[in-house]
Parts: sequence; C-alpha cells; structure tokens
Amino acid sequence: MGADYLEWLKAGAQATGVDISSASLERAKLRCEMAGYTPDLRVSDAERLPFPDNTFDIVYSYGVMHHSPDTQQCIREAWRVLKPGGALRIMLYHHPSLTGFMLWLRYGWLRGKSLRQSVHDHLESPGTKSYTQEEARAMLQGFDKIEFRQAFSPGDLLLNEPSAPLSRIGVPHRLAPVSAVSRPQVGSKVGTVPFDLRAQNGGGVSLLTE
Repeated sequence: MGADYLEWLKAGAQATGVDISSASLERAKLRCEMAGYTPDLRVSDAERLPFPDNTFDIVYSYGVMHHSPDTQQCIREAWRVLKPGGALRIMLYHHPSLTGFMLWLRYGWLRGKSLRQSVHDHLESPGTKSYTQEEARAMLQGFDKIEFRQAFSPGDLLLNEPSAPLSRIGVPHRLAPVSAVSRPQVGSKVGTVPFDLRAQNGGGVSLLTE
C-alpha cells in the first residue's frame, strides 16, 4: 500500500494521498514513516474529493478509477481540483486486452459471457471496468492535448509465476522481458505540464489516489 505515493515523496513532491479505506491508509502511512517521510494521507471518496477547486498541479491515479462505481465522476472531480494547466495522469484498463482474453477463455467462452463481462466479473474486484481509447477520450472532455500510451502489464505478459494447477500442465509465464512494461499517462487541463517522477525536485502540489 502506498508504493507510488512514497515514490512521489522521494522525488520531492508536496503530495496528498487519498483512499476510501482507512486500513489501507494506515499501511501506507507506516510504509512512508519507515522510509523517513511524513505523509499527508486522507480518507476520501474519489467521486467526492474534499478539496477546493484549482488546488493541485497534478492528479495521479494508477489503476483506481476503473474500480469506482462512477469513473466519469472521478474524472470530473480530478478536473475540478486541478489548477489551470494542471496534468491528469491516470491508468485505466484497456478494452480489449490480453488479460481480458485470458479471462474470457477461462470464465466466459463456455458460459456465454462477453470479453468485457468476463473482465467485469473476474478481474480483481467485481465491477472492474475497461475502456477503449474512444470511450476514455469521451470521459476526458475539457482536457487538452490528451496522450494515450497502451502498456502491457506483468499479467498480460505472463511475467508472474502461474498458479500450481497451471504449473503442473506447463503453462508458460514469461513471454517478454520486464523492461518491456511501461506506464501510461493521460493529458492535461489546459496545455501540457512536462513531468518526470524520477527528476522532480521540490516542485508541484500533487494529489494521488491508490
């Protein structure tokens, strides 16, 4: 818990983290404190952020918003709390995907479920959503200079060790080097704000959801 948030603190960002789970925040707090940092973590629903308009330079969310009942509302809230010129950097699950196809083969094919329904029902928590680029772009109305980067996760590339039943039947689990995996980012409120997490020093007020 809090792995990405800690990296922002290490990079010198003035960062606030939010999560709907107080237990998750306690774990993230402990992680940061053990690394020598004082975190600013708050219990909050990403659909109703407790911050004034135009507060943050960057809103970052990696693999969170597609689990919310109202992903579009999460993005509206991100827009609201971003300063003019601020950047939204999020990861949403892509449709279609290799992981989705594997879930469809396992749970959907013989049960009459679509690929998307297989993801919805069986990827992580029930209700997980996935989006085409066109659908994601439609949710980003008002943002300028939107950039999509499609990335393959370790699960897509079978980089994780398979479960015991799959190991016994010889299912491969390593199809590509780890260096092939990269993170996506999306757009800005007005114009583009260049930002490199590894190079950031002291600048910017950031909101992170994990």
